[in-house]
Amino acid sequence: MNIEEKCELLGRRLKEARLEKNMTQRELSKILGMSRGRIVEAEKGLATVGTVLKILTFFKREGDLDVLISEEPSSQIAALKRSKKLRERASGKQACMGDSIEND
Repeated sequence: MNIEEKCELLGRRLKEARLEKNMTQRELSKILGMSRGRIVEAEKGLATVGTVLKILTFFKREGDLDVLISEEPSSQIAALKRSKKLRERASGKQACMGDSIEND
């Protein structure tokens, strides 16, 4: 799942939390002291972290942030291995990441 998909999922969770409490966007915005537009943005997955945290905390659903956690640890080495990007050895020969390096 890419970042945009995670944000959209989090936005859907925010909307679900609001609807479970039978609240309108306007009611929630007044309670939290923010504009209705910020609530709309949050439910679309376009809000700032602060806005999202404020809404989740109000609904006691901070656990919904788990959607943002990657399934696998991210590292530059892992990304290079997945892309099979070629690197150049000191000898000038091409090698794929993950290939064993032979002594010349």
